[in-house]
Amino acid sequence: MDEDPKAIVKQLMRAASISVVAMIGFVCTGAAVGWGVEVLVDARGWGVIIGVLAGVLLGFYQLYRQVMRLGQ
Repeated sequence: MDEDPKAIVKQLMRAASISVVAMIGFVCTGAAVGWGVEVLVDARGWGVIIGVLAGVLLGFYQLYRQVMRLGQ
């Protein structure tokens, strides 16, 4: 490969920062949806927990996709 190592690191850092922002957004959205479920149905806290966990999973999936895309 003839690519500059600094350019590769720069691409990885950009992808990681985008993925971190996306993960924060997913977690906040999941928490909001979970809170909405709590308001509509008495789920005793499980709505928020499941919402946050879903947000974390989606965020990590987004990070994985970005890293795999750059690895090709």
